[in-house]
Amino acid sequence: MRQGFTLLELIFALVVISIVMLGIPGLFKQTANQAQETLKLEAVTQAYRSIGTALSYPWDEHSRDENLSRSLILDVSNFADPELARETNTSRYRRGNFNEKVTRIFYPTKTYATLGKEIGESKIDDLDDYNGHLEQISKVSNRMGMILNIDLNYSVYYIRDSANYSTRSLSITISPLSIENNSTNIKLIEVNASLPDVNNEYIILRAFSCNIGEPKIAYKDLTH
Repeated sequence: MRQGFTLLELIFALVVISIVMLGIPGLFKQTANQAQETLKLEAVTQAYRSIGTALSYPWDEHSRDENLSRSLILDVSNFADPELARETNTSRYRRGNFNEKVTRIFYPTKTYATLGKEIGESKIDDLDDYNGHLEQISKVSNRMGMILNIDLNYSVYYIRDSANYSTRSLSITISPLSIENNSTNIKLIEVNASLPDVNNEYIILRAFSCNIGEPKIAYKDLTH
C-alpha cells in the first residue's frame, strides 16, 4: 500500500489547484454582474409600474366634473396653441367639435389647469401632484438574496403643444426638451429610477398625457 506521493503527482496536484483558484475571482465577478443586472431589471420594472400608476390619475384635479361623471377640457395659458382653446370666449367647444354636450367640452366658465399640489394638499389626486415626488424602494431579491435599493424621482412638466392644424397632414413633435413655464395642453411625466448601490446608474422613462376631457358614453337602457 502506498504511503505518499511522487514529486510528479504533487506538482500535477498543485497545478490543478492553481487553475481552480484562478477561476474563483471570475466566479465572484460573474455573480456580481448577475446581481447588477438583476438590480437594473428591477429598476426598469419599478419605473414602468410607477409611470403606469401615475398615468391612471386624472390629467388635472379640476378635470373631473362629478355632476357629469366625466372629465372636461380645462383652460390653459395664452402660451398654449390657440387652436386648442375655446372656439369663442363663451363657447364650451374647441374648433371642429360638434355642438353637442355628449362630445368633449369645457366647463361653462373658464376653469384653469394647475401644476403641483394645492396649498394644504397632502395626497396625490392627479397626474401633476407627482411633480417632485420621491419614492424609495428596498426589497429582497428572490434570485440573488440581496437587498435592492431603488430611488424613484418624479417630475411633471408642461411641454409645447403647437402644431399646424391648417394642413391636411398633421404632424406634431412631443419633446421632453420643449418645456414650457406656462400651462399647455400636454403634461409630460418623467420617472428617474436610480440605483445607489450600482454606481448610481439610472434609467429614465417618460410619458405624456393630454388635456382632452372625455366624451359622454352612450349606452342602452335594458330595464325597459
